[in-house]
Amino acid sequence: MPAARQALRGDFDADSVEPVREQIAEALAVTARPVVFDLSRLAFCDSQLLKREVDGSPAPHCDIAAASTR
Repeated sequence: MPAARQALRGDFDADSVEPVREQIAEALAVTARPVVFDLSRLAFCDSQLLKREVDGSPAPHCDIAAASTR
């Protein structure tokens, strides 16, 4: 089953964690397929915060990726 892709946009830091959590929850709620979160459209990403969010996700079918620019 191919994964659904969800692009995250803007900044991902302590001040913006709630809107990103909402984007993640919405993406996971609409599909039973694995979800890949595309980070290529983030202007800034706090990688430690992102790791905590992904590690703490209740969804076993959640992954992250950045689109190749090649």
